Amino acid sequence: MNTYFFDKARVKGFLHARGKIMVNGDEEEIILRGLGAGNWNNPEGFMIGVPVKPHMSASKENVVNPRLDRGRNFSALIRELCGTKYEREFWPKWFDNHLGEADIRQIAQWGYNSVRLPIDAMFFLYEEPGITFNEASFAMLDRVLKWCEKYRIYGIIDLHGAVGGQTAMACDNGVDSMPHLFFDEESRERTLCLCEELAKRYKDNPFMGGYDMINEPLSRVVWEEYLPKLKFFYKEMIERMRKYDRNHIIFLNGHEKSERVDIFDEDFDPQCHNWGIAFHNYGAIPQKQFFVPYLEKQAQLEVPLWFSEGGGNDLWMSAIYEISVEYHIGFNTWCYKMAATDDAKVFSPYVKHRLPGEWQMILDYAFKGSRRPSYTHAQAIFDEYLNNLKFENCEVYDIGANSALRRPGCTIPAVAYDRKHEDGEKAFAGSYFYGNAFNYRIDDGMHIVTEPGFVSRYGALNSIRGEWQHYELKLYPKDYAEYTLRNVSENSYIDVVCRSNSLSSLFITENMRDENKVLYNGSLNSADENEYGVLHLPLEREADTAAIRITCTQGEVFLKKIIYR
Repeated sequence: MNTYFFDKARVKGFLHARGKIMVNGDEEEIILRGLGAGNWNNPEGFMIGVPVKPHMSASKENVVNPRLDRGRNFSALIRELCGTKYEREFWPKWFDNHLGEADIRQIAQWGYNSVRLPIDAMFFLYEEPGITFNEASFAMLDRVLKWCEKYRIYGIIDLHGAVGGQTAMACDNGVDSMPHLFFDEESRERTLCLCEELAKRYKDNPFMGGYDMINEPLSRVVWEEYLPKLKFFYKEMIERMRKYDRNHIIFLNGHEKSERVDIFDEDFDPQCHNWGIAFHNYGAIPQKQFFVPYLEKQAQLEVPLWFSEGGGNDLWMSAIYEISVEYHIGFNTWCYKMAATDDAKVFSPYVKHRLPGEWQMILDYAFKGSRRPSYTHAQAIFDEYLNNLKFENCEVYDIGANSALRRPGCTIPAVAYDRKHEDGEKAFAGSYFYGNAFNYRIDDGMHIVTEPGFVSRYGALNSIRGEWQHYELKLYPKDYAEYTLRNVSENSYIDVVCRSNSLSSLFITENMRDENKVLYNGSLNSADENEYGVLHLPLEREADTAAIRITCTQGEVFLKKIIYR
């Protein structure tokens, strides 16, 4: 995939749908690559440094939420420990420190062209009788969008928390883990009023990329009886928003954590046909089959797709996002910034902030009933927290961006080979037609095996999510695989990690701008087939995009990974 589809120079004019793709104001196709600003305006317990798993309603019986599992509970604790005045002044500082100009600049410098901006209705519409909007929150959002304009990225408004809650999980910051949006008429109407207000205010802003509505509705199977109400809500929401804004694309989310797309069976935006389907996933097996349900809906409805929230480790990102862009599906990784905790290892944030030195005192008070710190002491702890949020006080990790964008500093699993070129020609060739025992890329004719010593926990015919990372690609003579690299410089190089069980040979070329360069043409002679060797190959040319083709010319070669530096 050529990089011009992602180029920030294409961030101009209103982002909108044109058939199955998204285009800018000049009708040029643009593929979104972005990050989600999680924990900014919609804090979640596990992301702020609380060792509690978010509650999900497994039944229709309401329960008391775990303390600090969501923003409103966090807010209540701050008020309890620090006082009402401090709590009221805390959140504007949190918003500004969590997502400042330096953060938007960093996202753009990595090479992303968009940022997903999760907002919480609680901070934009006062929880009081009548409809009164929080002007300070809108001013804060205006500032962020100004920075998006300055650094040339689209800011997409994500209604992460609707009035009353829509997910039946903690992530919507509802008063409990019940989807009140669908059975409380007041919650529904107030949410629609907020959607209208967003449309009124941002209808003429081309750097506000679109609306992501609404995050992960009805995320538990037990609430599926409300799917007709979700469809009705979407139709009324779009109809009311289109009275003010016909410029911007509106992305709609399916149910069950935005993974299901069953409800999309008609044109939800008949006035403008300017809508798309957003879907989420964490850790799916990176192969075409994962995308099939979404591609089928795209073909049926002639709308763009957006992989609007996903996450996994670095190998996963380097594998799945290349498949996504091959189908012209933009992607967005969750999340940009969060507390440096054990949960950060799972979500792989790009920026981590430290917790206050005495944070454990706050947790012990909240969960164990331990000694309460004084007002002054508690305020000092939360002041330290606010200061730690600032970009200049955080730790920045480039490896996530390097992996997602295939920049120098990433590792590509050998089984994550490219599928095809832009002209439709295959980017691989295999002579093994027996499939494999893992249901992984079984139609490609490539021989997938496991690394030496690896034993599946699940048995054959079961490519369980993480296990694909232990697969290798076995090449026979004339078999080849290609791998896309981006941002190649004269100082770039690759390390091809492989092994062989006989006298084997490889022929490796680098293709840039339709010019081939031979990187390696020689033998691999390993005394032990379980012993890996490394071919260190300088690239020595500059290009936005390059393709590395690895061909077996003799014997049998097992490719493990390509390390790109």
